[in-house]
Amino acid sequence: MRVLGNNISLRPLEKPVLLLLVLLMAGCISTERMIAVSEVPDAVLAAVRAEVPGIEITEATVEEERGRNVYEIEGVADGIEYEFEVTADGKILEMESEEADD
Repeated sequence: MRVLGNNISLRPLEKPVLLLLVLLMAGCISTERMIAVSEVPDAVLAAVRAEVPGIEITEATVEEERGRNVYEIEGVADGIEYEFEVTADGKILEMESEEADD
């Protein structure tokens, strides 16, 4: 980067690097990854199962948000599909539900 008076001039490679840094700082680049249910902390599973007894967990992902892991858990019970966002210590941040597709 060169500063000439009030003008800032970026070299060609500095622009994409600067954009990447801005996106990382803003949390726009996802670190979400699929995980096996066996990798989900017990506190997360307990919170989901307490909220919806008998839920069959079908998918789990983990994402780092603001320096902490947040687990997205999807499952089905009694013809209803559920989606949860839960912190590693079992605090439910969000829960959504809708009728399952047949």
